[in-house]
Amino acid sequence: MCFVKLIRKLAVSLILLCLMLSAHTASADENFRIPEVSFVPRVGYAFHLGHKVWNTQIEDRHAMLVMPSFELGGGGWVWQLAPIYSYIHGGEKLGDAHALSAYLGLAYKYGIGRVYPFIGGGLRGGYLFGTKYDLAWELHTRVPMGVVWYFADKTALYFEVGLMYGTLGLRGNEIKEMKLGSGFSLDTTIGFQFP
Repeated sequence: MCFVKLIRKLAVSLILLCLMLSAHTASADENFRIPEVSFVPRVGYAFHLGHKVWNTQIEDRHAMLVMPSFELGGGGWVWQLAPIYSYIHGGEKLGDAHALSAYLGLAYKYGIGRVYPFIGGGLRGGYLFGTKYDLAWELHTRVPMGVVWYFADKTALYFEVGLMYGTLGLRGNEIKEMKLGSGFSLDTTIGFQFP
């Protein structure tokens, strides 16, 4: 229930941000076009809400993210590809860990002057490296939504929230054989888009 309220607040905030930025840039060059290929370095934070793996409850985890992502397609339909590094702060069962993962998805960007709100969908998968387990991986469906604001011809501010639901596979510590669990996650990132 609390998660639904958080999502509603984020959606309303995103819509208000888009409206404010579009009002500011509506008088900008109407012929402006997003470049077809762009690089989007971002940093952020992820909240992995508690996963239940077999009969073991895995506590909430928090992660710092680094995402040097790429976008192909300009405005309209855009392919998004993002390798992701995460430093995860876990609790007793998982401990601290590092994760290497990737996201591949498709998003739709709608232009209002130099402001491009977007929503999309895709898959995020990764491998976790930690000392308290032998093997851990995760696979999530991900719905990114955000806004891109071109404050200069070849530079934009990029803000994104990703809603995820997925599977965590884990073996080690108290779980002796590979077991699967599922749960919700949320990430938020900010960065710049070039060109």
